[in-house]
Amino acid sequence: MFYLRRNEVTDVLWDLYQLMGRRGGRPRPSRWPAEVRRRRDILRALEGHPPPPALGIPPERITEPFTIMLWGITEDSIAQWLPAVGGAEPGVLTGMAASPGVVEGPARVIASFAQIDQVRDGEIPGGQLTSPSWAADLRKDPGHRDDHRAESCRTRRDRVREYGLPAVTGTASGTTRIRTGQRIRVDGDTGKVTILDDGVPARQQ
Repeated sequence: MFYLRRNEVTDVLWDLYQLMGRRGGRPRPSRWPAEVRRRRDILRALEGHPPPPALGIPPERITEPFTIMLWGITEDSIAQWLPAVGGAEPGVLTGMAASPGVVEGPARVIASFAQIDQVRDGEIPGGQLTSPSWAADLRKDPGHRDDHRAESCRTRRDRVREYGLPAVTGTASGTTRIRTGQRIRVDGDTGKVTILDDGVPARQQ
């Protein structure tokens, strides 16, 4: 179902309904399983190619209210993202200060919610996008960071603050510059994530 568009779910159910009304035994829809497999293969291929923080020529000014309020995209955030493509300050990532506090610990880079069970106690999880489904796991994490904004900045900020966790969002390149096992510092007061070492412990993957 997660490989289907919202309007396609109705089409799938209708096709299945029609097949069930035919004679000849158990219905075997042929179109949708093949399409789901094709889309799954595309997503798997894209996992090895992290997207850039933004596409096209950045605007000189951001004035659209919803872009600012819901997504937290401003002239300052774009200026911080651009160096992430190349030439950023070594060892330091800058994003939005989403929840106050400072914490240090080993990083855990996860690509999707399916990997959330890999997060160990004391690790600082981070991913390209997060959603409310991560909330149950936040209770055991000392801090949080992510690359982009999948939802309202206010929603995410409120969620991590409820657990009293330092958090930084919108770093643009955290999942490509940080490796699982590296020790990092998340500063939720300044919006900076600092990579403290280059070594990855042998037990980490």
